Amino acid sequence: MRRNLPGGVNTYYADLIYHGRHVLTAIQERDLQAVKNYADEVEMMCIGCSDASIRALFHHRMVFVYRKLFQKRPTVEIYMEILRHCDKGLRSVQNLDTDINMFFTEFFLIKMCLTRMKINVDFTLADTEDIPTTAADRSQICSHLGHIEAEYLPSMRARGAMMFHVCKARAVESTDRRLAVQYIDRAMNLANDGLIFEERRQNLESYRRKVVENQTSD
Repeated sequence: MRRNLPGGVNTYYADLIYHGRHVLTAIQERDLQAVKNYADEVEMMCIGCSDASIRALFHHRMVFVYRKLFQKRPTVEIYMEILRHCDKGLRSVQNLDTDINMFFTEFFLIKMCLTRMKINVDFTLADTEDIPTTAADRSQICSHLGHIEAEYLPSMRARGAMMFHVCKARAVESTDRRLAVQYIDRAMNLANDGLIFEERRQNLESYRRKVVENQTSD
């Protein structure tokens, strides 16, 4: 593959794409061990690369991969892999240029919150009784959402803002369902602009109905 690349092309990006195809195939086959094997190979390549943006991109892709897999197999092992890649990703972007740093930091923080709250890629909730949300989890979620709201929300892209509002709804639904509905409505307004698949918009509507029903029954 490398022999066919034009001169000047960074081979790390090519290797990342090449291995990424194998990772996606492993996801479709629900082969967790294959996902981890290919990920380990790419991570070793990234360690030898001086470009921090490549390491950030690797962790970005692996969070995407593991979140897709977690929706199909919500296990503790996959859950921890998501958080591990988010954490490593945040550390990898510290010395990047401001705009790139903001893009990746926003991504890793919001994915940490979605994962800790057991919110799936399609906005359904994962069935994970064996992964309790601890007091430490809630504290970190609150801290991350506060940081996102202060530093990123004003300039956040619509899709990211939608995820943020869903996280805020999930965070307050047990204590203030009226406020939770308001956050869901903000997410729905963004979703109605065609930013997500119809199925995911319907999942948001189902989540809203559930919160409203619980509010009515109180």
